Amino acid sequence: MWRSMIWGMPSHICRFATQAALDVLPTHANLCRWRAPVGAACVCGVRDTLMHALNGCELKLPRFKWRHDSVLIQIAQHLSSKGHLVHADLPGFSRPLPAFLTHQPLRPDIVLISGTKIDLLELTVPFEQNFSDAHLRKTRKYTHLLGLAKEHGLIPHLYCFEVGSRGLSSESWSVFCKKFDLGDLKKKGLLTALRCSYVIWTTRFLPWEDPPP
Repeated sequence: MWRSMIWGMPSHICRFATQAALDVLPTHANLCRWRAPVGAACVCGVRDTLMHALNGCELKLPRFKWRHDSVLIQIAQHLSSKGHLVHADLPGFSRPLPAFLTHQPLRPDIVLISGTKIDLLELTVPFEQNFSDAHLRKTRKYTHLLGLAKEHGLIPHLYCFEVGSRGLSSESWSVFCKKFDLGDLKKKGLLTALRCSYVIWTTRFLPWEDPPP
C-alpha cells in the first residue's frame, strides 16, 4: 500500500518519503557518519537522527502538534460525514461533554456519543518503530475512563491508534478505519502525516508559522 501511495504523489514528496524510509536524509547524525564537517547534535543538544527530527525534538513540539491535529481534523470530518456526533477540541467540533469527562485533566482526542454508547478515540503520530510503545502508553493513560463511564451508565470503548510520521500504517489504524467504515480515510490520513512531516523536515531551520502556509 505504501509504495502505491507514494508513487502517485508529487515528485518532491515521493523523494522525501523514499529517503525517509531508507533513513538517508541529511540529518546531522547521517552527515557526521558520511564524514561531513558537522557535529551530530541538533540545536537542542540531542543527537540529530531522523527520529529526533520528525518526532523527538522538544523545540519542534508545535510542529508535531500541527501534524497531529491535521490528521485529527480529517478523522473528525470523516466521522461526522458518517453521521457520528463528534466531540473534539477542534474548530467546528467543540461540544459539551458528559460531566464525568468535563473535569478530567486528561481527555482523549475525540469522543463519540450515541445513546448509552461512548467511544473514546486517541490518535498518536509516532516514528514507526515506536508504534507498540505509543499504543501501550496511550491505552494505559485512558483506560481509567472506561470505569468512570460505566459508573455513569454508559457502555464505553477505547480505540488508540497510530499513524506513522513517515506515512506508514499501524495495525491499530487499519482496525480503526475498518471498524468505523472509513476505508477512504485510511490512505488520506497516512498521506496527510507524510506531507506534514515533509513540511517539518524542510522548515527545520526556519521560524515556524502556525499553521504554515
